Amino acid sequence: MRRGGFSLIELLVAIVIMGLLLAIALPAIQASRKAARSTQCRSHLKQIGAALHNYESIHGVFPPCVSDSGSWHVSILPFIDQTPLYNLVNTSASDPTAAINHIPIEIYFCPADAAPRVFKGDVDYAATSYLGNSGSGTSKLNYDGVFRHLETIFPQFPDGPVGFAEITDGASSTALVSEVLHSLGGNSTEAIRMVFNTPQRYPFEEREAFLAECASIPANAWQQGWRGSNLAHGWRWTQGSIGYSTYNHALPPMQPSCFNRSDVQTGIYTAASHHRSSVHVVYCDGHVGTVSPAVDAALWRQAGSRNDFETQDLFEAPDL
Repeated sequence: MRRGGFSLIELLVAIVIMGLLLAIALPAIQASRKAARSTQCRSHLKQIGAALHNYESIHGVFPPCVSDSGSWHVSILPFIDQTPLYNLVNTSASDPTAAINHIPIEIYFCPADAAPRVFKGDVDYAATSYLGNSGSGTSKLNYDGVFRHLETIFPQFPDGPVGFAEITDGASSTALVSEVLHSLGGNSTEAIRMVFNTPQRYPFEEREAFLAECASIPANAWQQGWRGSNLAHGWRWTQGSIGYSTYNHALPPMQPSCFNRSDVQTGIYTAASHHRSSVHVVYCDGHVGTVSPAVDAALWRQAGSRNDFETQDLFEAPDL
């Protein structure tokens, strides 16, 4: 008696059906994974926001973007269960964070970004996906966001840490921390990770021209002769100062980032992510929102300002 089995046609039909089922299932699986990564990214921002709140409740101000201990990320280590790392900081050394520069911190990364977290070299550095809001990006040294320098550099430009008392726009409408695609520590073909140098330096009166030139940088910027830095924009989570531990709201999300020629202080440092057409932002009241790159530029700038530009000085700042 002959044994039963599949005919060639039946086998081919079964393979076609399995292929169709996979074609239907894979997009759903990928979407589910993307949603999970997005949820985890939001969770990280929520934890960072809570840590910053705890810091502010003790010190009366949010941490400065850079201090003797390093970046604001370093300052909040005790509030994210990383006190042993914080205790390794040596403020009397030339590099206070030398003992921890190479150590990646899980909640400082967005899982949607698959880029390397640690850059290997003569000295290893770990990166971060989350930078603090330094403001609307409108004038030198007069940062109207939440993260400023530790001390005033020029008397005419108020500086120093900011607390809730200085956030007069309301905590729910002022950005605290958002995402970036961190620099890679070497040449990158992804322009959104770079901070480019504009051919000329723009005075404040020509700010709109500066914004337009930066926004016009193409996706294949390297091939078209644009040059900039891969050593900024979160490439080292312990590195503070403007443009390294902070972003600003000069341009909407997903736009390029630019030094003002070689001037770091008046640069454009833009939020970005690998999420589907959005970036996540934790606001000063602790809630996390999602912002589209199509957001109105004026509204986005207002979200970067703690006081709707009330303290902006509308004149050209002196050179450093």
